[in-house]
Amino acid sequence: MFSSRLPPPKHSQAQASTALSSARVEPSILTNQIAQNVRLDDFIPKRQSNFELSVPLPTQLDVQECAAKTKSYVQRLVNAKLSSSNNKASSRYVTETHQASTNLTLDNGRRVEVVSKQMDPLLPRFVGKKARKVVAPTESDEVVPVLHMGGSNDTEEANPSDWNIPAAVSNWKNPNGYTVALERRVGKASSDENVINEGFMKLSEALEDADKKARQEIRSKMDLKRVAMEQEMLAKESKLKELSQRARYHHAAPQTGAVVKPKKQMSTVARLKELAYSQGRDVSEKVILGAAKRSEQPDLQYDSRFFTRGANASAKRHEDQVYDNPLFVQQDIDSIYKTKYEQLDQAVNAKGEGASASHGPIQF
Repeated sequence: MFSSRLPPPKHSQAQASTALSSARVEPSILTNQIAQNVRLDDFIPKRQSNFELSVPLPTQLDVQECAAKTKSYVQRLVNAKLSSSNNKASSRYVTETHQASTNLTLDNGRRVEVVSKQMDPLLPRFVGKKARKVVAPTESDEVVPVLHMGGSNDTEEANPSDWNIPAAVSNWKNPNGYTVALERRVGKASSDENVINEGFMKLSEALEDADKKARQEIRSKMDLKRVAMEQEMLAKESKLKELSQRARYHHAAPQTGAVVKPKKQMSTVARLKELAYSQGRDVSEKVILGAAKRSEQPDLQYDSRFFTRGANASAKRHEDQVYDNPLFVQQDIDSIYKTKYEQLDQAVNAKGEGASASHGPIQF
């Protein structure tokens, strides 16, 4: 069994089918042949249709027979290759004759032996066919120059001065280094008149008018700003005068029926205000509040060792002083309570000498 999508097998017993011009089998004939030989049992695996199916392994005899057949077939192929490469009898002789332009065969000819080319039996097949072959270039004949008779040159016979084109002298570019007199550069033609375009006059007038307008606008803005500032200052002064008059009237003529508190019941701030007003002093409210505030002594935590030294202890005594403390001050402090053994020994020795020298009672 084989699929219709694959080509027919080479070694099958299928019937011969007609072929098209392109060597392809007609699909209708191939489909009919396959449909006649296909059954449903062919699609069922053998082990599924027969669970007790057992396929025995090939015996040692079968393996040896297959190996012998394979070896003999390979040996035949190798022998055929070697025999074709070593065959010397495949040569043939060819007689070569030359023909003249008159199509007459000449007697002088030569006999050529044609021998097949020796090929490597182990060489792959595609090397000789698909390998690139370098073809030597054909010998091309040199081009023979065609000689002509030289004619006379008309430009040489003519006057060279007629063909001379003078270089242009420009006011911007001077590649050839031509010099032009200063009078010619600066001078102008007498026919030209000194004419000034009216556009320049109009432009200058427009610029002057724009400048005047800009200055006038700036001046008007400054005047308006100054007037606004003056009005603001006058309003502030009038407001301050009104406040001062109210304060004078309030202090000079107190309201009738107002309850006057005794001084003992007045607060410290009020008493200070009254005292300052009576003395004619203008004391701010912040100063009064600061004076009336109870002086609090916060609980300060500090190290008492900061006060053991004087305020000017770090000041220099003279110009040669480099350090604020002596060099061995710590050593002297450590040796205050240190026992001086040398002085103690001297005192003991002196006491012993005095005791040995004394005789009799103690003299006062």
